[in-house]
Amino acid sequence: MFTVKNPLLLLLLSSGAESKLGETGKDWARTLIETEQDQANVWSDGSSFIPEERYIVKTDAVLGVQMADSSHVGRFATDIDTSGVEWDVVVVNDVDEVEEIGKDRTIIDQDRARFPISVKTEDILKEEQRRLHTLPCMENMYASASTGSCESCPENNFSNIGSTSINDCQKCPGGTLYDNSSKLCAVSSEYAEFGSKRWRLWTSAMHLVSDRWAWDVEEIEFYNNTHCAGDKIPNSLGTPIDSGNAGPSWVPENAFDGDGVWGGRPDADGYFWIGMKYQTDVSVKCVRILNVPWADKSATELRVQVFIENANPWENSWENVWIEGNLHTSANAWNKISFLYEDDQDDQDDQDDQDDQDDQDDQDDQDDQDDQDDQDDQDDQGLGLGLDDQDDQDDQDFQDDQTLGIGLDDQDDQDDQDDQDESADTDKS
Repeated sequence: MFTVKNPLLLLLLSSGAESKLGETGKDWARTLIETEQDQANVWSDGSSFIPEERYIVKTDAVLGVQMADSSHVGRFATDIDTSGVEWDVVVVNDVDEVEEIGKDRTIIDQDRARFPISVKTEDILKEEQRRLHTLPCMENMYASASTGSCESCPENNFSNIGSTSINDCQKCPGGTLYDNSSKLCAVSSEYAEFGSKRWRLWTSAMHLVSDRWAWDVEEIEFYNNTHCAGDKIPNSLGTPIDSGNAGPSWVPENAFDGDGVWGGRPDADGYFWIGMKYQTDVSVKCVRILNVPWADKSATELRVQVFIENANPWENSWENVWIEGNLHTSANAWNKISFLYEDDQDDQDDQDDQDDQDDQDDQDDQDDQDDQDDQDDQDDQGLGLGLDDQDDQDDQDFQDDQTLGIGLDDQDDQDDQDDQDESADTDKS
């Protein structure tokens, strides 16, 4: 990043910028050039001069060494004598090279001179510099009224060449980052943990199943735990918000405990989003989304975002807190998105390990119980066989007793007969 200051007068005028001054300004400038011409040295004929990408750089002891080094970007312009001033003119191939040079020193301005003229003797008042400063600031910069210099736009902002106010800097839409190589706002793959009053689910047309002009959702539930367990965050704490919708019957309220469906439509930047604006900061750690009964308007990838408010309004931004891909796109499918950050993942891993250990302990206890039951069954079986044998013996004994009983009765009858016979014999005697 480098700072660009006001250009020097004659380099400015020789660049053709006098065409922007108006007729009065051009006459005044030409008069000033003619007055100063005796003090200026012309090093080359304009017809033979080849335009170069030049920048006027505030000189220092290191700059000369770097420009003499063939492996370093940039070189000194060979047709301008800067021995009497505190700046040099450096020739570069592209903007990246001048940014490399500008890391360590001040870039005063770009020199688009077609007629290289010595300007070592000029002495221009600041108000005249401001009056004649028509060379535009570079892209992604703006002319600051407070510093009189070209300043860089805030982070993730961009601007066109010639921007004259910080209000000309435009912030990339939420969920995107400015890409210097393509000069475009590209979908961001970065995310971090935040808390906020405003939460939303965001997607782009490239992540919709088929109909790239609509994203429909039947139900959304926010939870403050990573399992989407228990009670969800009450929708009464906030107000539904969206990028746009198909009309009164397709409003975002429908996706938050409402009847019907949110018929999502893109915002001015072409992106789709739906969420809640809460009254106070809310910590969301899990989201459940229910697809509509038709499968052609679902999303394959979502970004969960929060709105970050800053003291300077132009620094306000939507930031990613989670990115989830490979979503179920079938009709009536539920998708659960858990925000398992590193600490949460460690806690989850610990809990999973504990659950695994508990499951193993339960299994061991069950195995021990099963082994005991098997042993008891075996013992019972062994005891049961002994009882059966005893029953058989008892039955035999009973049968024997019965047989014996019958024998005893016969014996008793015989004994009675014997006694009766003996008694008769006695009487006869």
